[in-house]
Amino acid sequence: MNGVNSSSFVKPLPLLISENRSLVLKEETAEILAAITQPVVVVAIAGKYRTGKSYILNLLSNLPRGSGFELGDTVESLTKGIWVYALPHPKIKDTTLLLLDTEGLGDVDKGDITYDTTLLVLTILLSSTFILNVTGRLDDEVITQLGFVSTLTKNMKTKNTDFETGDDFDLFFPQLVVLVRDFCLELIINGQEVSANEYFNNYCLQIKDKAAKNSAQYNEPRRLIRKYFPKRSCVTLPMPVCSRKLLRKLEEVPDSKLNPEFLDESTDFIKMILKISEPKTLTEKARVNGSILVTLLRNYLEQIKNGAVPCIETTLQSTARVENEKLLLEFIGVYKEKMREVLNLPTSLQFITEMHQTMCHQLTEEFKQRIIFDDDKNEMENKYTKEVNNAFNEILRENEEASKQECESRLRQLSATLNKKLDEKIYYRPGGYNEYSKDLHDVIEAYNNVPDKGVKHEEVLCKFVANRYREGNQISTLDEQMTDSEKKAEAARIEKEHAEQIAKMQQEHAEQARKAQEEMKKTFEETQIQLQRELEERNKKHDELLKILAERSKPPPRPKKRCVIS
Repeated sequence: MNGVNSSSFVKPLPLLISENRSLVLKEETAEILAAITQPVVVVAIAGKYRTGKSYILNLLSNLPRGSGFELGDTVESLTKGIWVYALPHPKIKDTTLLLLDTEGLGDVDKGDITYDTTLLVLTILLSSTFILNVTGRLDDEVITQLGFVSTLTKNMKTKNTDFETGDDFDLFFPQLVVLVRDFCLELIINGQEVSANEYFNNYCLQIKDKAAKNSAQYNEPRRLIRKYFPKRSCVTLPMPVCSRKLLRKLEEVPDSKLNPEFLDESTDFIKMILKISEPKTLTEKARVNGSILVTLLRNYLEQIKNGAVPCIETTLQSTARVENEKLLLEFIGVYKEKMREVLNLPTSLQFITEMHQTMCHQLTEEFKQRIIFDDDKNEMENKYTKEVNNAFNEILRENEEASKQECESRLRQLSATLNKKLDEKIYYRPGGYNEYSKDLHDVIEAYNNVPDKGVKHEEVLCKFVANRYREGNQISTLDEQMTDSEKKAEAARIEKEHAEQIAKMQQEHAEQARKAQEEMKKTFEETQIQLQRELEERNKKHDELLKILAERSKPPPRPKKRCVIS
């Protein structure tokens, strides 16, 4: 169950494409992305069109010049929809870095605010780190470009309710990085030079006193930015070149002609993004991989297509169901694969049972840890137990079939001489029955001495002997050296042996069925006991939390009145 890496991405690919002002998933890219089973760190960039967003992502991608995200040299927005590129994360082992390049906002050719808002909402919901790319100054214009936060309660919701407050947005939102490009001013507060981060958080996002004129209008976007993005930072970059001509062909400009300050600061910026960007998660334990990200995106797009705003709770629940079912199939597949690796069928029921117990011990705990959402845990563990038992039964049936084929093959080989004598009528003569009985006895004895025949050895032998019953009677009837009483006694002996073989076969078959049933019952009971323990532990923690909350909600005790006697 090792993660698949990002080697299928040789260049950026379109993930969402624009069709009739709607965003449509590119299935070919989704298929490649879904094959990434490693955790993903998703870094997305958005901002006005033609402001160099793609150039920044190309620095992160480390792709050769000219083979990364496309850069244009006109006022037309070149990137349409959302494009994606995947590469092994340079700093986090066994993790994939996903880069999302979004279509430029405010393109005059589009003139569609709803489309831009949908693009922003999806980018925020998919990313671990959201870079807002702006140019020029670090002032009210930056807050204006972040003004979309005021409309988010109308364009997404955390719970499946009619009214959204946005109180829980911060639990699901990425960290925000405001990148101010082509910046050349000093940042000073109260006569002291400060960093871009300090200036942004302590000055640009400063809340005015309520008594100040237009304070509500001024404070609202700043309050929401602080609330929705508790993890946020700001970075400035100077102009990369002074020449407009070179700026239009920035991708082709060698490092030797770039502004040294830009080179140094852009390198520091890339290091910072790689350091602060964390793997995307659904819950504290459930990290997102390529498959989960695609499932999330499909759910959000389906809601938008149906005229609803994206609901995080509904999407997470739906995604969890889909991914938990995938997880179940994955683990059952691993169970079957590992069982078949260690089993050389046919083999004994005891050995299969021992291997079953070993595999269950190895896989069950990991499966439980990877279930998304505790609410689905009991249901998924019950499904898992049922499917493991079904797979165990399937292997038992395969073992029985392998044993049957092995035993029949051995008997065919061992009885070849006997069959040849039958074909040549050698036994149909005086004294022939004794010779036939001896040859048959030798076949049975040789068969019983063959090792590793499996669980069907008695049943196959019983059928073999039963099929020989008629021919034995015919030979004894024709054998003139045998008296009538000897023939009757021999017939009775053969019939008795046949009955004993059938009884032994039935007893062995019942014993095998009993052992298999006991093993499945044992596995089920152990799982139920473990589920009950975990449920009791969760209920205990829940009760403790309710107790703490109840204590906190109690009003403080009133001070006792003191009686003063004058």
